[in-house]
Amino acid sequence: MENPAQLLQALSDSARARVFAWMVLNAGSEDATAARCARELGGGLHSVAKTIARLVDMGMLTRDGNTFGPDLSTFRAAADALDAMNPIVVALESHPQLSPFFEHGRLVRSPMTPEGTQTLAAFLASLFEEGRSYTEAEANVLLSQVSADFASLRRLVVDFRLVTRTPYGDYRRRSN
Repeated sequence: MENPAQLLQALSDSARARVFAWMVLNAGSEDATAARCARELGGGLHSVAKTIARLVDMGMLTRDGNTFGPDLSTFRAAADALDAMNPIVVALESHPQLSPFFEHGRLVRSPMTPEGTQTLAAFLASLFEEGRSYTEAEANVLLSQVSADFASLRRLVVDFRLVTRTPYGDYRRRSN
């Protein structure tokens, strides 16, 4: 597998993206050939064949005789590699009870129980370095890694008294 950045870079090329999309839409068909792809996309066979070869080399397409199809496991592996580099995903490993509320390090749903909300607040507070003061802007950047609604998350940790807010607008994680 190429690294995730290389996969994304490859698909940022419009010709590759069009060929890959065509192959995804025609997956499983005996007509998913370079010649048919070139004909339907209006490109030259040589150019399309070269693009397909690059996509095969990158692991995005597989070849079965003269037909091609997407290998979506490459994208799952790339997502896993990105998750392994995401500090929120790594931090969540020690909070498995929160996994139903997160996808790829992003909060996608809120806990419905008071205990779940308390656990979420404690996790969010743990993102703040002990002994360090954060401006409101810094707290927003930190919490925006988890959700676009960082203001609600900021209020949550303050309401649970896990992070204090000074009259000057600074935020500090409370000591245990």
